[in-house]
Amino acid sequence: MIAPCGLDCSICKRALAETSPCADVMEKETRYGSQYPLRESLLENLRFIREAGMAAFLERERKQWTCSACGGVICVHTGVCGGCGRQYAGSMKH
Repeated sequence: MIAPCGLDCSICKRALAETSPCADVMEKETRYGSQYPLRESLLENLRFIREAGMAAFLERERKQWTCSACGGVICVHTGVCGGCGRQYAGSMKH
């Protein structure tokens, strides 16, 4: 698994010593799943990349994070489209 930090977990001393993905990954998983207006799962993203490939993941991300009103990019941290300011909240579906 390639972690959000960019390292290959299979060669990481910290990951090899632990029984689950490292604390940094789990902290981000928790934060992105609960503290922002729009939810995102790092572990789900990594699973999807492993199963479907990077091209399919990037296409899914493009569709998921593109504003339906103006085509701008929706920020996961604020839930706001950077193009038109439209607010997306509570769900990644729009």
